[in-house]
This record gives sequence, structure tokens and C-alpha cells, in this order.
Amino acid sequence: MDVEKDVFGGYIKKLELPLTISEDFGHITANVPSLFVTLAAGCKQDGYIYGLHNKATIFDEGCLMYGLYFLYNAAMNWNVKY
Repeated sequence: MDVEKDVFGGYIKKLELPLTISEDFGHITANVPSLFVTLAAGCKQDGYIYGLHNKATIFDEGCLMYGLYFLYNAAMNWNVKY
């Protein structure tokens, strides 16, 4: 089962270029199979124009259940596979 397709359908965007979010994560991935996931809570077309750390950001908390469901299923599938 592809958890990301089950949870998000066609709304998955795989990045073409690496993100420089955390140098620690790069060290971990050298030794442990890893996945880095970000969960977006809106887009500019829907009126979400501020970045995550801006005090004017309005965060759509409705996305949190999708993130929780994704992480839970990813962990359960990891447990079965490995």
C-alpha cells in the first residue's frame, strides 16, 4: 500500500532539489533508511500568503489529522516491512 497515495491522493509533491532544513538529518540518512515529510496547511491560491514562522500566519489545523494518519500508517507499514 502506498500510504501517501491513500491519504493524500494526487496532492503529493516530491521535491526535485534537496532542502537544507537540517544537517543532522543528512547524517542520520547515511546510516538509517529515512523519509523527510512536510505537511502544508494551505497555499497562496487559497489565501495562505505568509510563511510558517510569520505571526500573521493562519494555520489550517484541519490538516493535522491527515499528517497523523500518514505518520501512523507509515510507522505501521515500516513495522510490517522491517
